[in-house]
Amino acid sequence: MSNKRLRRCLGILLCAMLTVPFLVGFDLAKKIIVVNDETTYVEQNIEMPVEYIYDDTIAKGVDTVEVEGRSGRERVIYKTVTKADGSVKAEVVKREIIKKPVAQVVRMGAAPSVKTKDGYKRFKQKLIVQATAYWTHDPVDASGTGIAYDGTPAVPYKTIAVDPKVIPLQSQVYIPGIGQVRANDTGSAIKGKIIDIAMDSRKAAWDWGRRNIEIYILEE
Repeated sequence: MSNKRLRRCLGILLCAMLTVPFLVGFDLAKKIIVVNDETTYVEQNIEMPVEYIYDDTIAKGVDTVEVEGRSGRERVIYKTVTKADGSVKAEVVKREIIKKPVAQVVRMGAAPSVKTKDGYKRFKQKLIVQATAYWTHDPVDASGTGIAYDGTPAVPYKTIAVDPKVIPLQSQVYIPGIGQVRANDTGSAIKGKIIDIAMDSRKAAWDWGRRNIEIYILEE
């Protein structure tokens, strides 16, 4: 064997002698040795699922339960493994259904709605209007007789005068801070997006003044 080949063989041998212990040490450090294991199980609840049906024929905020649901029950089987370093690891082996859960079905209102003291009510139109006020029995006012356009008594905080071209007569209207009123009166100065709210005294009408407000024309 030539000196050149001999030196090459010795180099390979030396490299192997230095590398093998390192690899062995690496493997031993990473190897998981199980010294003990056991199987256990735990019974637990399965959360009740909920399904929602959105209905645009029902006022938003009005929800009804159509199907009563229930939670389920399951058995979870674990295998507990203790490693050589004393650490413990639990792994899920299997899940067994004891009682199947039943979904609760809730029908939720999705129609445009406004919240009132009597609950949510559907509306067909929302308007920004200029609102004035009048005293139903003011002798100076042309409507001082207390009789609305449709011949019925003008009831304070329940009657409003409107322009029928904007708000149809007999419409039910919700005014935040006032409540639900009926559009059954008119007035010579009530044109366009202006309403006049019947109140119970001249002072109340003066205190109200003239302001821009949001109103809702309710569904029939």
